[in-house]
Amino acid sequence: MGMFFNGMEISMNKSTGVFVCALLTSSLMSSACTPQTSAERHARQYVYAADDGFDPNVRVIKADSIKMAVPFFKTFHDLGAKDRSLGMSVEDANKRADNFRSESFLNSIQSETIFAGTRYVDNKSWSAKQRKAMSDAISEAYIDGYEGRM
Repeated sequence: MGMFFNGMEISMNKSTGVFVCALLTSSLMSSACTPQTSAERHARQYVYAADDGFDPNVRVIKADSIKMAVPFFKTFHDLGAKDRSLGMSVEDANKRADNFRSESFLNSIQSETIFAGTRYVDNKSWSAKQRKAMSDAISEAYIDGYEGRM
């Protein structure tokens, strides 16, 4: 039994078929394990941690929420890297990361919601769970940038 490619016959025995199948499976599995950047990890962490649970009126597409949050967390990662390159001490970097956990900082963040293709400024207050998830993700993204972790 053979396979034809552009007029050429390639014979394939059972062991070759098993090998090709194993090779394809392993390549597909390894492509699913692509490394994530710090911003992607913290965006994912935030979106899942801040989930308020079930609302029958709203369907949140978490993959899109993560994708939209990545630039926000990348800003803090890049700020940490910049502070390190400018010679900021570890103590000052930790103080700055702690500042990102403060109420005044969290209140200064303007939230937007996109619904049906329209952007809305979200004036609702965040739950304690959402505030903690946001402050943790921002602080950790900043420290990752400061320490040079991607």
